[in-house]
Amino acid sequence: MATFPAEAIVNATDRLICMNTSNLPSVSFQIADAAGPELKNYLKHKHAFGLRVGEALATPSFGLTNCRFVIHVNGPNYRIRTRRSIPLLKQLLADCYRACMEEAYKLGVKSIAFPAISTGMSLGWPRNEASVIGARTVRAWLRHPIHGQKRREVIEKVYFLADPVGRQAHQEGAWCAAFR
Repeated sequence: MATFPAEAIVNATDRLICMNTSNLPSVSFQIADAAGPELKNYLKHKHAFGLRVGEALATPSFGLTNCRFVIHVNGPNYRIRTRRSIPLLKQLLADCYRACMEEAYKLGVKSIAFPAISTGMSLGWPRNEASVIGARTVRAWLRHPIHGQKRREVIEKVYFLADPVGRQAHQEGAWCAAFR
């Protein structure tokens, strides 16, 4: 993810926008490592209050040479689900993708790359279900009956990338997709 050539890459983060500093090779860790300490300092000083679930925030890419912007998004935690909360969690996950697309549109980027938001070990979404929600949401956003044409003129390519690490590595095929 940290080396994928897109104008904007999405970083799935937490409420406090803490860049993952664990030893696990997560996407956040890869982005934080590649961007350098400037990104952490920027987030700490400019956005100290963090993000609510479903919100997105764009920052410069700093040390990342493959992109111009990093769009940070706070995804919902699937592990805390109950039967009644599942529709709300699905809506919050869709909101994450919509918010990222809105940020990319405001920035005028031609391409954006998404990881599988909220599918890591800590948030626990099944990758297959999360990928369907993500792809449907982005397609609907790009095909909006009023604004869709204008949006497609700005954002030409959307990439969905699998990050085959950890015990979910066998599910890579469920996420890999790219469409124009």
